[in-house]
Amino acid sequence: MALSIGFYAQEGFIYFSDGKLPGVYSYHIESQLVSLITEDNLLKPYSVAFDSKNGYVYWTDTELKNIQRIKCNGQDQEVLLSSIDGVDQPRGIIVDTVNSKIYWVDIGHPDIYRANLDGSLKETVVNGLVMEPHDITLDLNNEKIYWTDRASKKIQRANLDGSILETILDSSDGLIWPSGLDLDLVNEKIYWTDTQDEKVFRSDFDGTGIEQIMAAEVVTPFRVKFDSFKNKIYVSEWSLNRLYSADPDGTNVQILLDANDNFEGIIGLDLAYHNEGLCNCQNSFFDFEQENCKNENFEVIINGTVYNELNPSGQEILTNSMGCDSIVNIELVFLDILEEVFEDTLCAGEEVVFDGVVYNETNIPSQLFYPNAAINGCDSLLSINIFWIEEIENVLLDTLCSGSQLIIDDQIFDESNPGGIISLSTPNGCDSVLIVDLSFFNPKIEELLYTPTGSYGEFEVTVNYNFDPLNIEWSPSNVFECSDCNSSYLQVYDSLTVTVTLDFGNDCSLNQSILIPFEAETTDFYIPNVISPNADGVNDVFFVQSDAKFSKVQEMRIFDRWGELIFEGFDLEINDLNQGWNGQFNGQPVVPGIYAYEIIISQLNGNKLEFQGSVTILQ
Repeated sequence: MALSIGFYAQEGFIYFSDGKLPGVYSYHIESQLVSLITEDNLLKPYSVAFDSKNGYVYWTDTELKNIQRIKCNGQDQEVLLSSIDGVDQPRGIIVDTVNSKIYWVDIGHPDIYRANLDGSLKETVVNGLVMEPHDITLDLNNEKIYWTDRASKKIQRANLDGSILETILDSSDGLIWPSGLDLDLVNEKIYWTDTQDEKVFRSDFDGTGIEQIMAAEVVTPFRVKFDSFKNKIYVSEWSLNRLYSADPDGTNVQILLDANDNFEGIIGLDLAYHNEGLCNCQNSFFDFEQENCKNENFEVIINGTVYNELNPSGQEILTNSMGCDSIVNIELVFLDILEEVFEDTLCAGEEVVFDGVVYNETNIPSQLFYPNAAINGCDSLLSINIFWIEEIENVLLDTLCSGSQLIIDDQIFDESNPGGIISLSTPNGCDSVLIVDLSFFNPKIEELLYTPTGSYGEFEVTVNYNFDPLNIEWSPSNVFECSDCNSSYLQVYDSLTVTVTLDFGNDCSLNQSILIPFEAETTDFYIPNVISPNADGVNDVFFVQSDAKFSKVQEMRIFDRWGELIFEGFDLEINDLNQGWNGQFNGQPVVPGIYAYEIIISQLNGNKLEFQGSVTILQ
């Protein structure tokens, strides 16, 4: 249901529409009487506005794509604008009673429009500067239009003629899907709802001082209206189909209407105070609700129609002598037998009492029947489900290190007292028996040794023991291939002390350390200072020679006397003349003379050795 609410000079009325059960209604704030104004020629009335001067209710219909109005007495309903006039997806609408205009927004043609009260002289006020306008309101004191824009996540305003557009609030202020909008002109406050954020907010006219005033009470707030006469706000909420009232700060929340009032889609709001005589005839709603037990043959006759268990609900229209309709909603509820379940867990031998009768595990019934015992006067059926717990017996078998102890219920078990029986209570208070049976052992590390593998800096470390541990841990763990095995390979580049820890559980562990010796590789390298590249097979190539097995020439460069690079090599093997310099540049022998070299040698442990010198080229 979609609601539109209005307040005017004397008595307060709420005008609203239901978007799911199409209709336009009024709600008298003092008497709480709901009256139907019209349900004709409607598909999905969306937003509602009230003309306090002429007594017309205006609304937008998103399915029919039109704007209609009707007198608040239910007479003279007419279509003012339709798709022929360019109306596509109209949303919010407001009446300017000073200048006799209506303003509305349309998300199908995302602009802001206005026309005369009879729909004539339609014109575009804000053109091409909005994306998805949703609600609209007016500040006639300052001649301003305000609107919400869901797509751009903004609240904006402009002059009544559309000039001087301003953005008051946007996504940087937390706006996600701003929907409903209204103004407190006295205190210069903006009120709005955010349907996706599921909250109601307010701020000052300049967008500062943002406050969240309602959140927990509403699920999907839709429209909001400020009542300056009663100093209240009204919020429609379409998920739960409710209309709320609250103080301006969001406190003192009350539900005025909800789904129990037979509305299904409460969305729009407008406020109006006016003389009761402005609307002569008001249709009224009444609810007839009755709860009865099944098979009692209850029935009621309303307007000649019989309502009973076979026909429990419906609607009747009663017309009085003045031609006003009263709509009676009938809802009869026929209650089943009240069924309850009693569940409990008792210890073996315990008893339970129902109606003075003692029951135990040998005679407990599955159900008890109580005629007319329910709160609503119907029969009651109690289903009984009781579980009796037998005495529990558990056995604790465990193995501990010699010298350890185990404490259970303040009783100490050790090598001198390895077993016994303990009586314990379960969480539900029943007794249980624990049989303790412990054994003890004396673990030892029998041998911890290392063996070189023949690879530079690589060793195999092994630990032998007399009792299998639960866990083995070598440290430092990052040098081991397997840090939790009894035998593992490791790579070292310096002498290193390693430690093995054996964990046997129950706070029982052993550890032992061993030093792994490391002998660094030689740093002696032979670099020739004379070569004679004459292809005689003797001293023809400039290359590095050494006994080092795990080193490599990382970089080698040869320069002529003018500093020009004539040879460059990377990752060259030591003692390999095929990877040296053959005394040529660009495929031609160089001129005999002195040439400079730079050599960087990398060792397996990460050390880098740098050599600089010269080599003489002979003929």
